[in-house]
Amino acid sequence: SRSHLSISSVLWSRGVSRIDKMILSHADADHYSAMERLLRRFRVRQFTTTRFVMEAQADRLQQLIQQVKSRRIPVELWQ
Repeated sequence: SRSHLSISSVLWSRGVSRIDKMILSHADADHYSAMERLLRRFRVRQFTTTRFVMEAQADRLQQLIQQVKSRRIPVELWQ
C-alpha cells in the first residue's frame, strides 16, 4: 500500500505533524492499510476503534494493534 505516501504528503504540506485521533471503524484492510506507516511518520495521540477490531485475527491488523500498544498510544473503544 502506498496510500500512506499521499496522506503523509497532504498532512505535511498543511504543516501537520501530529494526529490527534486515528479512527478505525472496522477491520477491512482498505481502511487500515496505511495506518501502520502513518504511525511511524506522525505522533498519534489516540487510537479509536471497536472491540471487534481489537479481537480480529488478521495478521496485518494485529501488527497495527501491536504497534499502537508498543507506542503506548491510548486506545478508546466504541461501544
